[in-house]
Amino acid sequence: VIFFRQGVQVDKDMYANDAKLAFLDGCSVVMNHADFCSREIASICDDFQLSFPHCFANAYLTPSGAQAVKAHADDRDVFVVQLCGYKQWKVYRDVPIKHPYPHEQVGKKNIPVP
Repeated sequence: VIFFRQGVQVDKDMYANDAKLAFLDGCSVVMNHADFCSREIASICDDFQLSFPHCFANAYLTPSGAQAVKAHADDRDVFVVQLCGYKQWKVYRDVPIKHPYPHEQVGKKNIPVP
């Protein structure tokens, strides 16, 4: 589990690794590979793998009015499902680097988002 506050990773020791405490203090709670922790999510990933070569799930819990991570591009295709609440998403029509390698991801490692 990872904690973010307005796009900046927060030291989880600050909250004794307590996701509820971090969330109530305004942090987003991120669980990478949530499919390892939930049979239901793993089953959905298995179904997606019938059409796609690889699938895993990350889960984000973000307080109202907050942003987990800053704008960025990933080095993989991403399918987003928002289960509840309201968030304004910005999806860029023209990507700055098509099919980026991990070291070319804009918005990460000080590479600016155009």
